[in-house]
Amino acid sequence: MVFDADGSGSRHRSRYENEQISESLWQGQSVVGVSQAPDRLLPPDLIRATDLRLVLRPLNAEDLRRMAQVVTSDTTDLVLAPEVCASVSPVVPRLARRSG
Repeated sequence: MVFDADGSGSRHRSRYENEQISESLWQGQSVVGVSQAPDRLLPPDLIRATDLRLVLRPLNAEDLRRMAQVVTSDTTDLVLAPEVCASVSPVVPRLARRSG
């Protein structure tokens, strides 16, 4: 089960989500929460039951250059401004990679 919360909507119902979390954990399932502000946006029971918390730093120019090399199997001299790098969300590389 995956919970993603970016604060853009009010679709999250804490009581319902907490019930889903406790039921999933009781059944031995994995539960993952993804958010830029987890303590504020993810369901409270998910925060209380956290076994592992990963904090990912923003991408920088070297990260994006290496990603481009891996995706294209080619070398690149790609250099991006820091403000461009900071605006790249994890969705962008996924959209750039197409099969075929």
